[in-house]
Amino acid sequence: MASDIVADSASSKSQKANLAWAKSNLLSLDGGGIRGYWSLLALQKLMGYIAKEEGDIPAEDGVEVINSFHPLELPDDVSQIPPDATEELTKIKRAKDADERRRAMDKTRRFLPCHYFDFICGSSTGGLIAVMLGRFRMAVPDCIHEYKSLGEEVFGRPRVFFTLRFGLGDRTKYKAARLENVIKNVIARRNEQLAEHGPSIRFPSGRGMCKTFVTTLRTHPDGDFETLYFIRSYDHEERSDPSQSVVPSRRSTALTSRSNTGMTGKGRSEKITKVEKSDTNHGPASDFEIWEVARAATAAKFYFDPLKIHIHRSRDYILFEDGGFSVANNPTYFGTQELQDLYGNDSLGVIVSVGTARKDESKKKKPFYMAIPGAAKKFASKATDPEGAHNLMRRKASEPASDFSYHRFNDPGGRLEMELDEWEPRKTGSNRRSGSTTLEKIERAFDGWAATEEVVDELKNCAARLVECRRSRLQDEDKWERFATGARFTCRARGRCDATDFLSRTLFHEHLRQEHVEWPNGKVEQEKCKKTWRYQGAS
Repeated sequence: MASDIVADSASSKSQKANLAWAKSNLLSLDGGGIRGYWSLLALQKLMGYIAKEEGDIPAEDGVEVINSFHPLELPDDVSQIPPDATEELTKIKRAKDADERRRAMDKTRRFLPCHYFDFICGSSTGGLIAVMLGRFRMAVPDCIHEYKSLGEEVFGRPRVFFTLRFGLGDRTKYKAARLENVIKNVIARRNEQLAEHGPSIRFPSGRGMCKTFVTTLRTHPDGDFETLYFIRSYDHEERSDPSQSVVPSRRSTALTSRSNTGMTGKGRSEKITKVEKSDTNHGPASDFEIWEVARAATAAKFYFDPLKIHIHRSRDYILFEDGGFSVANNPTYFGTQELQDLYGNDSLGVIVSVGTARKDESKKKKPFYMAIPGAAKKFASKATDPEGAHNLMRRKASEPASDFSYHRFNDPGGRLEMELDEWEPRKTGSNRRSGSTTLEKIERAFDGWAATEEVVDELKNCAARLVECRRSRLQDEDKWERFATGARFTCRARGRCDATDFLSRTLFHEHLRQEHVEWPNGKVEQEKCKKTWRYQGAS
């Protein structure tokens, strides 16, 4: 009788784990320039509630859950930034050993978004954040640190004079080369510590790990229209059986926007931006360098030049622009379609959409040399409105057949009034730190929003759902080890067997048992042959 109860319990846990893995959780990040700092503050707050939820629920093994790798150990160098809180620094200095030092780290450095979301997507600077959180598996405080540096290096240094077809030709407000250098610097420090990467670090990610995609606008060769284009870190081949794909609704295929390519009125033409679901590109993971992906995602009209990528062995090239300058500024709805297209209509788990507290119209006036011309500003405001996608998601989540959880964290009520490239003070010559006025303004607006009872309840509810999913997935130890650490096993008997990498400890153990009986201690051999994602130490 006792054995039957144990067997039933094990079967129930296995079923729960299978269901948890069958559903995909999505984190979607709006575009919004420097307002992406608000998004990161919201995400940091969510991760804080997740850490509390994890600590409040006893683990099955009786061990306190102090990081999101649990029951695996927290790797070295997960966070590169030095502790900035006096209390945290004091605890770390007093720690007697490495384990105690890990416990002393701020909780949001030890609980990673890539452990709670299967997909992380973003538009514009939201795409850049998605790359850092998903592809580089960063903690939110580290991402905030990099984002502040980007603001200072890029938005803090606009061109003194710039024009848009006002007699001196086309000229963007910021130098794309400066943005590229900042992105490449982040990649060099944050990429996985593996020698085989070499100088070219590509976007595709390992199988079984958190997946990333960003939205861009791809200009067609004739230049008449642009198409929404997903740059993915994973394969998405088109299904051979169309009946198994999600069917786009009439409403989703009608989403289009128009952008004026001329700003003076003379010879002005209209460029159609098509964002129909049927236009979504399929194929293998995008084999771009990661800096190209980040540049394509952030090539905002009027602010940065489009990214030109030459086609292999050809003089032809493709132009990519910021996908946030379209109805995909909030990519959540397209993200859910992506998941359903990959895995079926019942594949949605917890959907989290994070905005940038964007106000519809900015009343702030600036001199002509510090602001985008009025016609372009009007277009930008209309093209980047995220509320349409949010309304679609609310209707989608309220349908009787829907069984997924949808959470939107945003404050469109007007607490934060600023342009997407505001950075005050611009220069470091004053007593104020560069950008401190802008960052403090965002922090004040965020604190007011985050303190409301409704927001606190929503954050707690979302955190509880994500923690429940992660805990359920732990029952499949092989999948969790792969998802949490990128674990793979490479047989050391190269040349003596035809084995390739194993993505499962169980499969590798079976391989050793059948092919290498000369290694009797399978557990020791497994650890010798295991490779995981390795974080770089702080430089």
